[in-house]
Amino acid sequence: MSCYLLEFSVGPGGARQGDIHAGRDLAALRAAFDRRYDDDHLAYMTLWYGAVLHLWVVQDGTLAGGFDLHPFLRTGDPRHDATVAALLESQRDGEPWDLFDRITDPGDIESLDAVRIVTHFLDLQARAATDPAAAAALEALDEAVLDGDVPPVPGPPCRLTLDWPAIESQLPPLREPLLRPGQPTTFTWTDATAPTADSYLHHADELYLGFNDVESGYDELDPVTTPSPAATQLAVSHHHADDRDGA
Repeated sequence: MSCYLLEFSVGPGGARQGDIHAGRDLAALRAAFDRRYDDDHLAYMTLWYGAVLHLWVVQDGTLAGGFDLHPFLRTGDPRHDATVAALLESQRDGEPWDLFDRITDPGDIESLDAVRIVTHFLDLQARAATDPAAAAALEALDEAVLDGDVPPVPGPPCRLTLDWPAIESQLPPLREPLLRPGQPTTFTWTDATAPTADSYLHHADELYLGFNDVESGYDELDPVTTPSPAATQLAVSHHHADDRDGA
């Protein structure tokens, strides 16, 4: 059986989230993802907590690979896109993330508003050497951040979403048979395709078509494709595919 798995998770810590969406096409995964997560939650979990955001591909019962979705995060503004990329690159170890952390730490500023402020800060920083007005504004903004009293930045609200057409262009087609109601399957992986160490696939004993909260053990079966609780089950085996015959 074949399917896609969209994982959005955060391991043990202040926030735990073990969400894995199983689907037979990207449209279903997109609808579930957009329905479940708003922009601020997506920004907070990815930019501050460093959430796993990954699309896995299961082909013929074997985890065939996948790719990181962080490079596909978009704000609708190229300047903010550059800020998001800088935050992800420097996460917990660099000036952009440190600034973002200081802005959001008091709890009064949402993550996406903080992205706009960081963009403004980086813009002033880039011009400060040759523009006295930018240098003065940068100093004032830096002091405001230190005081925890950051003024609002003019401009339209910042959004955060995934570039779904770009993701689709990277997806390999699934081979038949696809994961479908009433037909349980297992999947394995090899050393070459094993999930990253922080993936909740390591903790998933069963997955169902639709939404799976691996952290709490809750499965929300897809009401459109799954007519009853006896629906599609995806039982996950942690044996290597190479060892299948001996398992």
